Amino acid sequence: MTRTTIHYKTQTIKNRRMFSNKRTRGKRDLTHIFFGCLRYTITGLGMVSIALTSIMIYKELLQLPLLQVKKIQVEGCVNHTPSEILDIADIRPQVNLLALNLKQICRQLESSPWIEKAQVKRTFPDQLYLKISERKPAALINLYSSITNRYSFILEVDGQVKEMTRGELSVYVRSSDPALREAAYKELNRVYAEDAAILGQLLHHALLILHLN
Repeated sequence: MTRTTIHYKTQTIKNRRMFSNKRTRGKRDLTHIFFGCLRYTITGLGMVSIALTSIMIYKELLQLPLLQVKKIQVEGCVNHTPSEILDIADIRPQVNLLALNLKQICRQLESSPWIEKAQVKRTFPDQLYLKISERKPAALINLYSSITNRYSFILEVDGQVKEMTRGELSVYVRSSDPALREAAYKELNRVYAEDAAILGQLLHHALLILHLN
């Protein structure tokens, strides 16, 4: 009887100790999780605070007269004036130097058919430097051909309406049949008229460069 009682008490003590240890570990785990969450929260708030402060400082800098562009240097112009280059780049007078997207300006300039490559740099506090490389006559003519070769033309031949390329249409432009030749010319002019401005400028600049050389 006594042994049974002692064994029971011993087992009860062990159970209490195990329960106490589990409860202690549970508290430690909760404490660890709490401080972990607190640490991440403080870090996140700090990053947000830094980002907001940076935005506020950037907005203030955009208002500084000191950073307004006062001098623009343009190099590489042969067939364009600096003002024409600035118009293509869409650079406004007195714009803030930090507000300029240099990559966007390069893309804007290089989207022009007669500008092959553009470089843009800023020099603080108030200077901008643009350097362009204009296309050579051969490159302009190749670009002209590349554009016009993508065109499709519609022409009625022997009572059948056909869709054809520029090369196929050129056969009928030289046709011995006056009516067919006239129809081919009209179709050619109709399609080219849709891009008349850009095509005319390409040829104009190619001829101008050849004349200057």
